[in-house]
Amino acid sequence: MNPMVTILVPSYNHAKFIKFRIDSILQQTYHNFELIIMDDVSPDNSREIIEQYRNHPKVSQIIFNRKNSGSTFHQWNTGILKYAKGEYIWIAESDDMCDKFFLEKMVEKFILNRNLVIAYAQSARINSKNERTGSWKTWTDSMKNGELFNKSFEMSGVEFIKNFMLFKNVIPNASGVVFKKDVFIFFEGALPNLKTNGDWDIWIKILSKGDVYYCSEELNYFRYHDNSVIANSVKGSMLKHKYKEYKEQVLLKKSVQQTVKDFPELAIINKVLLLKAIFMCNSLALANFLIGTRKGV
Repeated sequence: MNPMVTILVPSYNHAKFIKFRIDSILQQTYHNFELIIMDDVSPDNSREIIEQYRNHPKVSQIIFNRKNSGSTFHQWNTGILKYAKGEYIWIAESDDMCDKFFLEKMVEKFILNRNLVIAYAQSARINSKNERTGSWKTWTDSMKNGELFNKSFEMSGVEFIKNFMLFKNVIPNASGVVFKKDVFIFFEGALPNLKTNGDWDIWIKILSKGDVYYCSEELNYFRYHDNSVIANSVKGSMLKHKYKEYKEQVLLKKSVQQTVKDFPELAIINKVLLLKAIFMCNSLALANFLIGTRKGV
């Protein structure tokens, strides 16, 4: 049994990295997949690089948007809800890379556990020169029960939400994740209005419907560079950045509250976190206003 996987590459302005991305997909030891590449009107020469793969037998679709979608989550939804043929989905972001065994090791867990809805691998940090600079395991080291991430494990999705996902997105990179398409469809896709937390929200939704597998091997290579999503998200005034962060947290927690409403313990915890996020958002809004008034803005 070799279930089909749809690999979606949402591309934007990563001409420097996209060949590494696509080649690392085509070198996978698991072969039953289709590759869909969607470019969101990149201003660089991504298009001409992508076109080189048009006739590759694994490439089922190449889509060049006429207008920028405004959110990578629009790309996710279009690719999965409109084009994907696979039972499972891997969103391979256009500036990342992966180990050749990544897909094989993820799919194997879905075959062994039919209740599995998400499988993901630990990520290595890489820079713009493809050099390993560290591990994303540090992302969970300071959390309560963070030592669990030292080894691979399977867990109930609801338990995983309670222990980790309500407090932090411990699945920090979509490129390291494979998930069941039918659960994504059940929730009608990701929320594009959650500009930076759309992945966090949809992971919680999917996790509420089954089990999760975490692989401690660094099979995903998560790139940090000057034009990465993370780098762009922290540019500008720190106070304004924190306000935007908490404003998005409020939207996220409101969505999560709907997801966990049938799980009383989770709903209580998330409600407290929502109220904290609202308080921080209002406080930072006031601080930004007062600073702007003093500066005569």
